[in-house]
Amino acid sequence: MPLSVQQYKVLHALIKGHSYQQISEDLSITQSTVKYHARRIYINAGVKTRSQLMARLLGDMLESGWVEKMLDKYHEQNASNTPFLEQQNQRLLHAKREIAEMS
Repeated sequence: MPLSVQQYKVLHALIKGHSYQQISEDLSITQSTVKYHARRIYINAGVKTRSQLMARLLGDMLESGWVEKMLDKYHEQNASNTPFLEQQNQRLLHAKREIAEMS
C-alpha cells in the first residue's frame, strides 16, 4: 500500500529524529494522528519500531548501493582527508555486518 502525502511528511520527520510531539506541531496535526501515520508506515515497512524502520531503510540503502556511491563521491571530493574516509568506511562495514546478522 503506498504512503499518503501526510505519511511521507511523517516519515521524513521520523528519519530526521523528530519526536511525535515535534512532528505534530510542525505538521499542525494531533499526536494521535502522528502515531496513526507512524503505525501505517511501520506496517508498510514490515517493522514494529522506529529503530527497526531505520535499520530497514539503511539496509535498503546498502543493498541498492546508494551508500557506497555517496562515499565514493565524497572520497573523490575529499581525497586529502583519508583518516576521515577510513573511519566512515569502517562504520559502513560495521553497519553491513549488523544488518547481515539481523537477517
